Amino acid sequence: MAEASGDPPPVQVEPMEGVSVIRATGDLGAPVVDALVERIERCGEQGAVVVDLSEVTLLARRPVRRVTRALVQSCAPHQRALVCRRGTARALVRTWQLARSIALFMSVGDALQARRFERSGYGPGWHAAAPLSRRSPRARREADR
Repeated sequence: MAEASGDPPPVQVEPMEGVSVIRATGDLGAPVVDALVERIERCGEQGAVVVDLSEVTLLARRPVRRVTRALVQSCAPHQRALVCRRGTARALVRTWQLARSIALFMSVGDALQARRFERSGYGPGWHAAAPLSRRSPRARREADR
C-alpha cells in the first residue's frame, strides 16, 4: 500500500562497504518487524549486518526483542550492529537488555567507521558493550590485572 502512494517501503536494504544496512521507518508494528526479520535472516547469510532503527519509534520491548533476536541468530558475533540515533532509544535498548551481544551505535557512519578502525588495527570493531558491573571500581581494577 505504501508503494502505491509513492512512499518508500518501511524496510530497505542498502549495501555499504561490504555491509548490508537494513533501515526501517515508521511504527515498529508486526508488518515492519516481519519484514525486518526476513531481511536480517537473508542478509545475515551473506555477512555483516547493520540494523538502523533511527527512524522508528520504539514503544514496546517485544518488537525490538524480535529484531535483536533475529540479528543474534542470523549473524556471527562480530558481524552485527544496531543503530539508534536518539539517546532515549539507546537507553531503552540497554534497559531492556537487548544489546548484550550486539554492538550499539549512534549512526551507520559510526558503525562503519568502527569496522574501518578494526581493519586498520586501531579499535575493537563491532564488539558488544560489556554488561554493567555491580562490582566496585576497585574490585574491577583488581580483576583486570
